[in-house]
Amino acid sequence: MKHPNNTSAYTGGHLDGYLPFGCVDASSDDEDEEERVQAMFDFASHFVLLYIYYVLLCLTLSFASILLLLVYTVNVFYLIELLFNFYLFFILAMSQSSGCSSRIKMRFSPGRFKKFVNDLEEDQKGFVQESGFGQLLLLSDFKISAPLLEWVLSKIIIGVFEFRFQGKSIRFTPSMVGTVLGIPSGNQPIQFSDEVDDEVVAVYDDYLNGKDKPAISRAIQICLAEHNKDAFLRSFMLVSLATVICPGSQNSVDLKYLQFLMISEEIMNYDWASHVLQCCLSEVRKFQYVINSRDVSIRNRSFFYCHCLPMFAVMYIDFLDLHQNYENGYHLVYGVPRFCHVTTEDFKFIIEVDVDITSRARYLSYVS
Repeated sequence: MKHPNNTSAYTGGHLDGYLPFGCVDASSDDEDEEERVQAMFDFASHFVLLYIYYVLLCLTLSFASILLLLVYTVNVFYLIELLFNFYLFFILAMSQSSGCSSRIKMRFSPGRFKKFVNDLEEDQKGFVQESGFGQLLLLSDFKISAPLLEWVLSKIIIGVFEFRFQGKSIRFTPSMVGTVLGIPSGNQPIQFSDEVDDEVVAVYDDYLNGKDKPAISRAIQICLAEHNKDAFLRSFMLVSLATVICPGSQNSVDLKYLQFLMISEEIMNYDWASHVLQCCLSEVRKFQYVINSRDVSIRNRSFFYCHCLPMFAVMYIDFLDLHQNYENGYHLVYGVPRFCHVTTEDFKFIIEVDVDITSRARYLSYVS
């Protein structure tokens, strides 16, 4: 804003609206001052009347709008839900289109895992099929929508394993994890022990390869060169865990899982689904702590999060009631395991549907 040429036109740090820019002097004699005060009073009176008329008009229009909503809307609370969702997803879409960085960083990489699977030989793929983890060979290469994932994670009630929003809920269960990831799950709980067998410790050095951390690329190298069933599946599972099933926050495999991977026939006996769900909910708690922090610098920062958080977004879209009127020519494939059929385009479509009020997808309630 351009300042007036005469600094005396500035009163209390604000521009005096009655003093023109470039005025010579702000002073005047008493008679002129009375006329000016009277003019100001008349103007203020008219302004107050106009303001009252404006308020009455707004109240009338608001009342009429409410009547129309009650007449033409079956459920006014559902309409409020639509408007609120529209606002949330509009903000998310704007943040994405404006190039704002996501607050979530992950090592979850189905693309990297799929490239690794494509390099396997037929006998190696046969080992995977025999282990019960054969569905991982068909994993889809997809990218998750970060704004959508952040929104879903923010609505999860950790203590009861539920996504809740506007009276609707999705209960997350281990069986759903198995359906999404396509992994077997037995009855033996995965409980890490501080005391590791010498047999397990003996293979540590192979993956460390003289370095401080066992890189994923090193595990892939070992796996591709191995044709012994037990040794191959050991490396295959480490890569699977590090890229899809339970990724860490760093570009390395987690050797603590070796204690459950030494005998190939026993791998499927462990309760992988419950382990994945518990680990993911633990990361959701960390994410919610960050976004609810009173420290703005923490809320706006990006952090690396572990485990298979994208599965929550997949479960979310699976519980949307998308009938033909919503699909608008786009066909969602609901085949299982879900990670073998979901695509990047599916997430783009869901965001468009949720933003568009005229074709808003409703939630389906789920009770386990």
